[in-house]
Amino acid sequence: MRDSGFVTATVTGEWYADMLQNRIIHSLADKHLLECTIFMQDGAPPHIARRVKDLLRRSFDDDRVLSRHFHHAWPPGPQISVCAIIGFGVT
Repeated sequence: MRDSGFVTATVTGEWYADMLQNRIIHSLADKHLLECTIFMQDGAPPHIARRVKDLLRRSFDDDRVLSRHFHHAWPPGPQISVCAIIGFGVT
């Protein structure tokens, strides 16, 4: 990952786990925020790779991870579509 921010890459479980460990978890730990953080992600295949799940369990415990394959799953989506929002003039 470059420090400029944008990267073109295929996100795999290995890539995602490395990014979490070396950037996100490391930064939270440095700021003493790891113990009070609730981590939320959707259930994309790289997010639920075995290495990622093991890393998240070690770092946050099952109770502080909202994701597929954990105690707290990603919440269901709203029951309204984009077409309904546009049709009713909701902005």
